[in-house]
Amino acid sequence: MSSRISQRMRKRRNQRSRAMACSTTQSGTEPGAVWDTASGDDGCGAAGQAGGEGDTVQYDAAMGRFLALFHGAADEAGKADLTEQQQTEFINAWASWAQANEKAIVDPGAPLNAKKLVTAQGVEDVTDSLTGYTIVEAGSHDEAVQIFSGHPHLGLFAGNSIAVLECPPPPGAP
Repeated sequence: MSSRISQRMRKRRNQRSRAMACSTTQSGTEPGAVWDTASGDDGCGAAGQAGGEGDTVQYDAAMGRFLALFHGAADEAGKADLTEQQQTEFINAWASWAQANEKAIVDPGAPLNAKKLVTAQGVEDVTDSLTGYTIVEAGSHDEAVQIFSGHPHLGLFAGNSIAVLECPPPPGAP
């Protein structure tokens, strides 16, 4: 993914996080309510912290958030068999997918590597098929699923899949 795209996604994620944290001083709970940081008020009493001076953060309450969990089917030998060209093509396809869906992407995600399971009985290392995540906003669960239906992860190895989970706002959130 190009650094320009990742910078925009990081800025957008920071803006949205700041907007959600400041919901108690939001200038309305209707879809499309905004905090105007250009005037020095980001809704939290700190000018410009929503993502940069002069930014206006848009929060659309009509949109839902969805967590995509990438499941990989390849074993270590299968991963090792990928040529450098196949890896490059995959990364380029992922970047193209991200660019095509940048308006929906809230958090481009990251790989999921070292994993631990915490229970009342203690902590243990976990090995599973989860390889990464992404968070998007969409008008419906079906729309979120459609965003991932052509994702390059699905074609990298037979059996790869993407679970798309709805993440409703916490109780009491606007």
